[in-house]
Amino acid sequence: MFIDAKVPKLFFIDLKNDDPKKCTAKKLKHFKLAKEIFLTNRAILNNAIVLWPFSNNTYTSKYKDRLEKYGVVAIDTSWKLIENNILFFKEKYIFEYGLKLPPLIAANPVSYGKPGRLSTVEALSAILYISNYTDYSGYILSKFKWGSTFIDINKELLEKYKLL
Repeated sequence: MFIDAKVPKLFFIDLKNDDPKKCTAKKLKHFKLAKEIFLTNRAILNNAIVLWPFSNNTYTSKYKDRLEKYGVVAIDTSWKLIENNILFFKEKYIFEYGLKLPPLIAANPVSYGKPGRLSTVEALSAILYISNYTDYSGYILSKFKWGSTFIDINKELLEKYKLL
């Protein structure tokens, strides 16, 4: 088991429109690697980095202090329903630190090879890797048969993004 009190806190919001058997966030929760929160948890949502793929701003290492202090929230949803979810969120929620990840390629079985179509664990792993938590990034991916493939196909990009 990976034990390091210094790693950033990982959170997710489950919009419950994913196939539960394929939901990477639920598996992270099962292993106590990520905590489920709700949209009513404003204390976390107002301070943590919220991974929002349609933000105008991209995560870089300049946000690392915020990541370490408050953690990161991933919104777990089906890519098939993303358009509806975007409208819902734009009307109701503004995340002060809503940031997108730089371009990466998905390795999960549902979206393999598709640019930007990351699973929740891939998104969380990417932000950890970019913030120089490479061991922890790999550890959370190790819970999935295909997990190491994500780093393999994105290694060059992830290393580049660490420098930004």
